[in-house]
Amino acid sequence: MKFSWIVFLLVPLGILSGCVGLTPKPIFTSTSEAEKHKSVASSQLQQEKIVGNLASKGRKTTIGLPLKEREKIMQQVEKYLGVPYRWGGMSNNGIDCSGFVVVVFRDALGVLLPHSTSKLYSLGETVTPQDLGFGDLVFFRDVGRRQLLHVGIFLGGARFAHASTSKGVTISSLQDDYYRTRFLGARRILNAIRNKH
Repeated sequence: MKFSWIVFLLVPLGILSGCVGLTPKPIFTSTSEAEKHKSVASSQLQQEKIVGNLASKGRKTTIGLPLKEREKIMQQVEKYLGVPYRWGGMSNNGIDCSGFVVVVFRDALGVLLPHSTSKLYSLGETVTPQDLGFGDLVFFRDVGRRQLLHVGIFLGGARFAHASTSKGVTISSLQDDYYRTRFLGARRILNAIRNKH
């Protein structure tokens, strides 16, 4: 009887907090794969610097964040690459998807965010896929339902960083069938948070 009450209480809690139910396809198969993704992340930042330079010369981009902030976010993303998934976690010992978003923005920019996928989804403004910019949050659902299950940080070039339940913190592509079919939407949170202060 006690067991059924525990299950009854934990299942709704897991559903409300997000990061459960999605089993992303594996990205890392070894330490060398993790290192390869760190190098991909670094080259992504180099591309962002080039685009940032174009923006400073008056050309339109969708990045939105200053170069220094993008660099700080990328440093935090790289710091956590390969950290294992742990539901409710927010450290190098283990981290979940919303916890990853929280620690990256807290440690990179001093921005405090809620440790809840659904609460993160209620922040900021909606961003269309065509207007995604570095640092926007991308959200995923269960196939065929609108139930919110997962969140990541958009890095540009259709890539996003997130804490995968199967492989820990990794970088994936929004163009992968797995994520494309589960994509729910995106939110730009930093502008809204800064406008409140």
